[in-house]
Amino acid sequence: MERSASSESQMTFSRFLELFPSNDVCLEYLKKRFYPDGITCPKCDKKTKFHRIKSRAAYSCQYCRHQVYPTKGTIFERSTTSLQLWFWAIYLMSSTRCGISAKQLEREIRVTYKTAWRMFRAIRTLLSQDDVSIPTGRAELTRRHHLSRF
Repeated sequence: MERSASSESQMTFSRFLELFPSNDVCLEYLKKRFYPDGITCPKCDKKTKFHRIKSRAAYSCQYCRHQVYPTKGTIFERSTTSLQLWFWAIYLMSSTRCGISAKQLEREIRVTYKTAWRMFRAIRTLLSQDDVSIPTGRAELTRRHHLSRF
């Protein structure tokens, strides 16, 4: 799937899948962006290894089992849409010169219009904020911040 002529980037969907092949990779990416120096447990106050909880988008402290959710406080929180689709939608919306509509987003990521519209609104709000990072054509999704309020 090649990008349209209005795109400023030549990243294809297949290249995107190489960078983010699964939701687990996307979640790990968020964890590394939010906690670049590792996670200090807010409950036991130890900097320790956090283990991935397979049934949730969360990591658990190896000592006290406190759970940390990298999507908390972001546009991904409480969304049942996969992180992979969110990442692709953010890339699509930020890489086109003239922007795309919710209808185009629906077609591109193959979700219902209601889902596309909700994602479109959240991403548009995110991209309109002055202090928020925007996706680039590389694997890095942000320029300045750790996906805060992303």
